[in-house]
Amino acid sequence: MTTAENINFNSNIEIRESSVEPLLFSLEADDLFIFSPTSLKLIGNGTIMATRLDSTTVGIIKNKIDLFLKNKHFKKVVSLGNGKTTDVAKYIAANLRVELISIPTAFTTNVFFTNKACLFDSGNEKTFSAKIPDKVLIDFDVLKRVPFKYHLYGLCDVLSIHTALFDWKLSEHSWSEYVDPFLFSFSKFILEQLILNKENILKKDTASLGLIIKLIMLSGYITNIAGSGRPESGSEHIIASFLDKNVDTFHAVGVTAGILIAMKLQKNQNKVILSMLNDFGLVDALLNDSEIISDIYDLPEKIKPREDRYTILNEKKLEYKHIKEMLSFLNKGVPYK
Repeated sequence: MTTAENINFNSNIEIRESSVEPLLFSLEADDLFIFSPTSLKLIGNGTIMATRLDSTTVGIIKNKIDLFLKNKHFKKVVSLGNGKTTDVAKYIAANLRVELISIPTAFTTNVFFTNKACLFDSGNEKTFSAKIPDKVLIDFDVLKRVPFKYHLYGLCDVLSIHTALFDWKLSEHSWSEYVDPFLFSFSKFILEQLILNKENILKKDTASLGLIIKLIMLSGYITNIAGSGRPESGSEHIIASFLDKNVDTFHAVGVTAGILIAMKLQKNQNKVILSMLNDFGLVDALLNDSEIISDIYDLPEKIKPREDRYTILNEKKLEYKHIKEMLSFLNKGVPYK
């Protein structure tokens, strides 16, 4: 059984011994409650008196969020939801300089543990300084109301360490970027721990969920220490950002496509990583998302390297054949070499 004692080595995680629902029902009008409609359905009947913001009404569009914030102040911000809802809450709490309490309903990303928010500004996805939640409330009863596969999705931000570290070393060689030896080694350690704990995670019980939370938390914290996403974000996240811009889907789906394409370009295919993408349901999530698959074919014409991050995309052009070979492999076609 996962307990507060064996998961809470990070000061902002709080295991709730009782439901988070009384907290939500105790909020007042000068508090701001940010939620996604899907997540709100997981909560029992009761009146939430706080000022409410449905995150889908502003999306992750910066000017809409700024317009909502104009001339407003709240005592604290409480968010209920996953990646996009939490990014909105982190950005708002940072701007208001107030307490932020985050209640995850699924661990689809490491957003709960990073000090950045990904928002669209003038049509482009950009990273903005944001507030790490003061508290991340873990209510296992709420988390168990969500299909377990969604908690597995967050592990994409651990698996992406594989391609991100390749790009980081490439940048050191080609761009003279400094590679912090401690962060590089620690990032590899986090990925290795995921690989070693694969079977325990696939038991899909409470202890599995505790392991997932720890690994996702660490993948977020290494970016805070680094001051950027470099240890877990490389060419695969550049690809994912393009896909996220065009399709409203899970972050994990775009990152999965990014990892597969990046490994192909890097000639860095790894059977263990491929196996984990498959076993965690990430490959199926990608193949079942027809909009993402359609947009993947546009990548060779539209994908561009980031000016501030040297990756394999600076050295090798993504071609249509790479996409075709990757998708053929996923559909059990030609070898993925």
